[in-house]
Amino acid sequence: MNYLERLQNRKSQKSKFAVALNQNSVALAPVWHVIVAGLGFIGVGYLFLTPNFANLGLAGLVLAALAALAAVAQLLIAVGLKKATPAARRAALLTNIFLIAFFSFMAFQIAKWIILFNLIGDAFYVAFSGLLVLLIGIAWWVVALRIRKRIVGEQLESDLSPLAIRNLKFLLVFKRIGQVIALIGALLWVIQFNPFTILALALSALFVPNPLAAAFVVLIGFSVLGMRLLLSENMSKHVKANQTEEEKLAGWLFVAPSLIGFMAFLAGPLLYSLVMSFFNWNGSSQMEFIGLDNYINTLGLQLSGSETDLNPGFKKIAEVFGLTVGALDPLFWKSMFNILIFLLTAVPLAVFPALILATLIEIRLPGSKIFRAIFFIPSVAGVIGVTLIWKQMLNSSVGFFNYAIQEIFLILNFVLPGDPLPTRVEIGWLSTEQWALAAVVVVFAWSQFGFNTVLFIAGLQSVSKELYEAAELDGANALQRFWNVTLPSLRPTTFFVTATTVILALQLFDVVFALNQPNVIGFPNNATLTPVVYLYQLGFQQGQFGKASAVAWVLFAVIFAFTLIQFNRQKKEAEAN
Repeated sequence: MNYLERLQNRKSQKSKFAVALNQNSVALAPVWHVIVAGLGFIGVGYLFLTPNFANLGLAGLVLAALAALAAVAQLLIAVGLKKATPAARRAALLTNIFLIAFFSFMAFQIAKWIILFNLIGDAFYVAFSGLLVLLIGIAWWVVALRIRKRIVGEQLESDLSPLAIRNLKFLLVFKRIGQVIALIGALLWVIQFNPFTILALALSALFVPNPLAAAFVVLIGFSVLGMRLLLSENMSKHVKANQTEEEKLAGWLFVAPSLIGFMAFLAGPLLYSLVMSFFNWNGSSQMEFIGLDNYINTLGLQLSGSETDLNPGFKKIAEVFGLTVGALDPLFWKSMFNILIFLLTAVPLAVFPALILATLIEIRLPGSKIFRAIFFIPSVAGVIGVTLIWKQMLNSSVGFFNYAIQEIFLILNFVLPGDPLPTRVEIGWLSTEQWALAAVVVVFAWSQFGFNTVLFIAGLQSVSKELYEAAELDGANALQRFWNVTLPSLRPTTFFVTATTVILALQLFDVVFALNQPNVIGFPNNATLTPVVYLYQLGFQQGQFGKASAVAWVLFAVIFAFTLIQFNRQKKEAEAN
């Protein structure tokens, strides 16, 4: 029996540890959830014993109550597992998935492994040459194997011609060269990348300066074992699970990695930012619970007869019907006003030209496929790189836009009578308040309408040809067919395109960030300030993470409300039709 056969036989046999887990799963699974309940009660006690618990106020009480309820739920799950309740088994599986995500998040935060990402990025850059040599060696090796397979085919080596045998000997040398290159590349990569140092730093971060991270890693292992106990054959027999129940558990198991990643890296940080929005925190000092003050200071408005009548802390931001509008945070409302103007201009420019262009392409004129690919390029190009090109084109001194306007004025001076137009044009597209937001609108619309065009083309291809033929038989011209057939049929596509474009516009950051460099983001005079840019300034430039989180959740509420309204309208239109 060769090594591979022995290895396969070993894999087919269950280990003693797996057999022990299966035999004791009914007894151990409830014990694990009792331990989890105990950890929950310990967490509640720790909250009450924390010196700053009184400063948490209502938030501390709510957090303690949730932890106590979670602990009680674990006790109920343990009882349900003892009584062989299938629902308790499902709840226990979901609990372990959540625990793995929670413990992973806590270990990641306490060990501060985020710092290692910068080290890994720098090490990968240094080790790129070794990685390149390794890839060349592997490619060389694979090419040799494929050539050998093409020469040998289905024949035996004893049936090959002398020429083929000589070629195989040459290919063997060729393959060995590739293996040597791959080995040299691997050694060079290991030396340059130094993964052992990074691994040592990651392990040491579990214990220094706080060994609690290592404890959470151990708890992750116990949670994985808890899932293994719940999925054992003995536990299935204990709860008398049928085929449908096993398929449900298998489905949850398959989605568990994605669910854990979602909770650890998306839902977890979102919940953390929501909690942070009720605190005053600069990222390093002790968090101070302030309740809804961040939201009040962000959204606070006052109407008065004059600016002098405003309460202390309020600043005038506008006048409406003779009344003065004051705000506690004028910059936030400035960003909301800017994003409103941006929505009213950028969204139509990104949607309507895309619809017209898609209609023209769908006519199937010669070269339409080429134009479709060309117009889609902005959607796959890097936003930052493309924006930097636009920044150069919008330069007031040497930019293409001012040069083109200048050339047009020169031509018009030859044609039009009267005073000549200026021959030296230096419009400050990015440096004046009246043009800066317009420049952002142009760049955003240009980057989005190509993808929107492809979406509209897909929608047009789903429109029934019989509708166009019926309209043509009724004497409708091209414009009438477009208005009465195309547009009504494209309502679902138009809704999707408009909704996604609005959501992207509300989250605008990258274009403004790239266009404003090296000036302050929002330059000039906050003319391009948007909500995401503002929360970036609050959090990462001013250290007001609590208020930045509040602004983020206010923006989330706006996006959610818009999406909900749009979906309700779409649903009502669909029901009416």
